Amino acid sequence: PLTGLGPTLGPDLNAGLDGATLWAAWLDVINPVSALAGDAAHVHLTKDLFFSGHTATTFLLWLYCRGRGALGHAALLGHVGVVAVVFLSRLHYTIDVVGAWAITFTVFTLVDRRWPVATTFAARAP
Repeated sequence: PLTGLGPTLGPDLNAGLDGATLWAAWLDVINPVSALAGDAAHVHLTKDLFFSGHTATTFLLWLYCRGRGALGHAALLGHVGVVAVVFLSRLHYTIDVVGAWAITFTVFTLVDRRWPVATTFAARAP
């Protein structure tokens, strides 16, 4: 998360919690069942999370792997799955995902102009 502007609704529920309670909260958030079916994210995540790191990471992987046959298709499928889970778990607003795409694509393009991925990848191939 890039922002630390405080809780979005009401007081920060996590401020001043002991280690055991924070550990239990973390386990609730990373558990896929409680994250998708329960309200763990809404109880424990009280700050704005811009942009989606999961979206950015898997999108970057796809940008790097696109055009490489089955690897590119697998990366795209994984990215679409991650974005679906991000939306279904309601951890991010749509703008967080769109922002991740925009920022990741911009950074990838700027870096690729300096150090082209295709040239680097071909140079490493046996």
